Amino acid sequence: MKKSLQRVLTVVAVLSSVTSYLMAGDVTSQTFFMPRSYAENSEKELALHNYCLYHDMREDRDYVQPEDRSIIKMQNTYFYEGSTNEQDLARYFLLGNKTSLQVAELGVSLTATTDRDINPRWFGVQSSSSQYKSTIAIRPDREAYGAIINTHHDMSKWVKGLWLGVLLPIVHVRHALDITETRTATFDTIHDAETSMINALNNSDWLFGKFKPTSMSHTGLDDAQIKLGWNFWRKNEAKHWGLYLDALIPTGVRPSSEYVFEPTVGNVHWGLGAGTNLDWELTTWKKAKVSVQLDAKYRYLFSDTERRSFDLTNGPWTRYLTLRKLNEVGTALVAGVVPGINYFTQDVKITPRSRVDLFTALHYKKSSLNVEAGYNLWWKDSEKISLDKTFDQSVGINFGGTASTYSDATVGQVVPTADSSVTAVDPDTKFNLDSATHKSALTHKIFAGVGLTGKVFDAKGMIGLGGSYEFADRNTALEQWSVYGKTSLSF
Repeated sequence: MKKSLQRVLTVVAVLSSVTSYLMAGDVTSQTFFMPRSYAENSEKELALHNYCLYHDMREDRDYVQPEDRSIIKMQNTYFYEGSTNEQDLARYFLLGNKTSLQVAELGVSLTATTDRDINPRWFGVQSSSSQYKSTIAIRPDREAYGAIINTHHDMSKWVKGLWLGVLLPIVHVRHALDITETRTATFDTIHDAETSMINALNNSDWLFGKFKPTSMSHTGLDDAQIKLGWNFWRKNEAKHWGLYLDALIPTGVRPSSEYVFEPTVGNVHWGLGAGTNLDWELTTWKKAKVSVQLDAKYRYLFSDTERRSFDLTNGPWTRYLTLRKLNEVGTALVAGVVPGINYFTQDVKITPRSRVDLFTALHYKKSSLNVEAGYNLWWKDSEKISLDKTFDQSVGINFGGTASTYSDATVGQVVPTADSSVTAVDPDTKFNLDSATHKSALTHKIFAGVGLTGKVFDAKGMIGLGGSYEFADRNTALEQWSVYGKTSLSF
């Protein structure tokens, strides 16, 4: 069996290396970001707790026969965490893989036309001398805190080794874009609707895709997890191996897409999966015990409808181009310019697909002292996307309220090329739905904790403290630090 354990640990190391190698590079100009759910965060769920779950917190013996084991265990985690990869997230949302964007009108002298990322006239910002110039930047960050309530129901009374686990995370999150604008030129009076790019990116006529200058927060239940497991193998009262089925029950609110990087708690997708859990005592030394813990889980999330914003195939941020409606026969434009973001935000069918959550740890126990250190790998697949219904709006890209359309316009162009005739946006060839998806992500987390076991009134209990740091292979996931407290009671 030791050889089998060595093989398992080797597979963990190889899996981590291979998945890192296969991951693509950073992405840019994406419209939607979904942080890792606490219902698929095995470090928060299992660190310190997994050992206490299978060793009944008694000094005289670490493992209790199923018929003697407590029926219910309450294992709670109280945590705080904050993100650290603000510049990576800035490149995720901004265009051209940049952390800041150059805004410049037609009259601004530039070294090269490629130095202009945004023509502000597309956003309703225009000075009398066409000299508006500024730099906008964002530094998105996220903090979260809450409690993860986890109950484990031992059902060995009916079937030896059978158990049921229910996990409920209650979470408060705060998201902030920390958007700034620095004007880098002197110009005369602004005579258009918006007085700055920050104001323009929060245009009251926009229903979606705004860059809120203040923080946003949300509190809720971050999806429920139910596990039904069977520990089919046990030996020497110090080892076990089990399998379980896993279900994710969505408790989140559908994202509105009103703001970029809006705070989310939970999601709207049901999930099913399976996993395995292993606990193996490696050695006993001077009344101290060293054990290895392993949990590997696969889950698949099914499709549901969400609202997402997307660019055109013309280029990044083209969702913010201005539009005019076409008349009934599609040969002329109707009066009035409308924001493109209101049309290029639609209900879509999203399939999150696969997730893998791998937990492994070494646990040291002597008397009531418990010390643990470990590694957690998390991987998610790229989302699949399709329009939920046919786009039947007849609109064309328009610049400055002229009578023409500009089908190939980009957000940085100052003089876009007009079409030879009025042309409507073709959803089949122009919609870049991929810009609205959350791409695959991979993280590696290291963690450590210490706990004390003993009696709490007539119940057996544990109290512990720990911390972790999560590294992301690319900017599709958060890098973040975390501290947490752990409590456990057996009844």
